[in-house]
Amino acid sequence: MSYIDFREAMKLKAYLLAEGLNIDKSIESNTNFNYKKFHLYDHSSETPSIIIPDDIIIFHDKEYSGKDIISRNRFNPNSKWLVKLINGKLVLENPDGKINDISFPPRPLFDNLEVNNQPLEKLVTKLGTDLCGVILSNNCFYFGSKKECKFCEILPTYLDYKSYPTATKKTKHLIDALNKALEADNTFEHIVITTGNVGSYDKTLELFIEVGKGIKETKDTKKIISTATLMPPNDFTYIDKLKEAGFDNVYFDLEILDENLFNIVVPGKADYGYQRLIDALKYATNIFGKGNVFSNLVYGIQTLPESLETLNIDFIKENQKCLEAVDFLLNINVLPVFTVYHSSGRNEIGKIELEGSKLFEFFEEYGRRIYGSNLIPESRKSIIFSLGSTSNTMYNDGFVLAALESQKNKLAVEV
Repeated sequence: MSYIDFREAMKLKAYLLAEGLNIDKSIESNTNFNYKKFHLYDHSSETPSIIIPDDIIIFHDKEYSGKDIISRNRFNPNSKWLVKLINGKLVLENPDGKINDISFPPRPLFDNLEVNNQPLEKLVTKLGTDLCGVILSNNCFYFGSKKECKFCEILPTYLDYKSYPTATKKTKHLIDALNKALEADNTFEHIVITTGNVGSYDKTLELFIEVGKGIKETKDTKKIISTATLMPPNDFTYIDKLKEAGFDNVYFDLEILDENLFNIVVPGKADYGYQRLIDALKYATNIFGKGNVFSNLVYGIQTLPESLETLNIDFIKENQKCLEAVDFLLNINVLPVFTVYHSSGRNEIGKIELEGSKLFEFFEEYGRRIYGSNLIPESRKSIIFSLGSTSNTMYNDGFVLAALESQKNKLAVEV
């Protein structure tokens, strides 16, 4: 394995996320995979006619992280990228006819368990190969006030699929589900809990504290790292209590760097306050420590016009704006991470045609800047979670590529 091999695999992933993936019916004979479920959103406006995998594994990094490059299946029946079974072997056929060997992540080891008379996997999702994902609530009070984020589909997706009887889960059921899942599946290394806003910002955080305390013994015994993703509270001292409850990392998501566009795209967060959200991030770095506080931004919408028109996005300018956001957050000791925009047709912004080459170029340079920030200890081998956790974005891929590039350059100097 080499830096060049990893770079090519990461470039492949960029195209798969940008252009989507088609799945041939021949895979129906291969049933031992983690099939596609709806954790937060649907990642496509198309509905497959067969059960399809949530992710595909396209490369194994033996040299640095020991983890897989894994890509989310953004199903697109018109994509020129095709997964199929040939002579019993899973392959990815490229638009030029080239064949790549791939595999699917296996099913979780808790799919026979129940909580609250519901399958446990309706409460806990295995993301990638080692991340345990939980959603406290698929509802958000921004929808009630008509101030939902313009890219958000959390409530509409839930209403269409209703994968659990209630949009907001009881904390006792989540605690039970998490403890059972962590005991049953020893491949978990990380937990992430996310949510829509429930009742109030402080109330939402109180619910996180309940869950954190309820799983602390299990997660500490198994040495699992836990992350909370939510809006900051009105009372910043609640952030201290989140740390005391056992969370190792926290996300407060800015989503949009430009303040004027922030006010348009995330009007509910705008009511909370742009500067206030940044102040909460700064406060959190004093509680959780540098390298443990994160803020998400959405790649693909940072340079939208105020009309939110999506037809003429200049991805060179988009990359520049995203890198400006990277530098801004690093300057306050907050680690920026990016989701890659997608729409199933349930949000206000709508479809955006991403460019795979520009997506790759952004995350390549992004990785260099994060790696060079010295905010991340060498032992972590990722920005957050692991390379094998983050199939729907490329921030860990970019970080690992930067680490491999650094190793390559050091060897060149020594020679």
